[in-house]
Amino acid sequence: MIWIGQGLKPWSKGAAATEIMYKKDASIAAIEALQPLPHATYFISSEALCSNTDVLDALARRFSISHVILTVRMPLPMILSEYCWSGWLYRSPREINFSGRVDSIHRTIVKMSRFGAVRLCPIEPNNFSSRFCVAVAGSSLQNLDETAQSFGNMNASIPPALAEALRDAIISAGIGEIPGPMRRFFVSAAMAMEDAEEFRNYMPVAFNATFNSKPLIEGELRKYGTLLSDSGLSLEICEEAVESSRRKLDDLANTPVPDDLTKRKLQVHAERIIARVRDEVPAAWHRG
Repeated sequence: MIWIGQGLKPWSKGAAATEIMYKKDASIAAIEALQPLPHATYFISSEALCSNTDVLDALARRFSISHVILTVRMPLPMILSEYCWSGWLYRSPREINFSGRVDSIHRTIVKMSRFGAVRLCPIEPNNFSSRFCVAVAGSSLQNLDETAQSFGNMNASIPPALAEALRDAIISAGIGEIPGPMRRFFVSAAMAMEDAEEFRNYMPVAFNATFNSKPLIEGELRKYGTLLSDSGLSLEICEEAVESSRRKLDDLANTPVPDDLTKRKLQVHAERIIARVRDEVPAAWHRG
């Protein structure tokens, strides 16, 4: 199985699959320029494929797509992760819609099924790495899950309370829209700041209220469980995904909001991060 992605053949010198959301035309051009090896199996992984079906159209012209694996997660923790990843670039927690994500997943399944059979792979149950490999290739490698755990979390993100403070600082400074590719500069600057990790112990007010809303929580857990069971996954996997999500939501609900002193520290950190990015990457700053 050959991965179509950055740094590996056959796309090592072309547009990276991970840049579909920023350089879609270049990615499509790279796909169309591929010369696939006969009888070889190719694999591409990018969340941007869900919203860029024209890239899948280009893949379908070059390959016979056997199946599509859609990794899914209980919506509310996922919304928090997305906010800490790059969502803070575009909105504050107060502007987030916390309901309707399962319906969105259903629409994505319908949209993606045009290209091949869609299989769901929830991330919450144990042994996600091996389950994903089995879903993709029919088998897994020995000790894959242990190896994956040794790498830790490769998706660095900004603590939620600091992300909210950054958003507020950006608005206060009248900076305007920041292009998505610049998020990595902010993450690097945030992680380099002294005491930044302590902010992971706090939760923005809007998220705290959401995670403490029992009717919303129970309704979303029920919808998520139904989504998984309707997809044909085993009862064991469905139940483990829901219960793991419930435990995660309980932990998030117990994460306090910042007190006044912490709010001030967050504001200072956010202003320093913006200043650091402006000083260290002025060309990238002005590119957007």
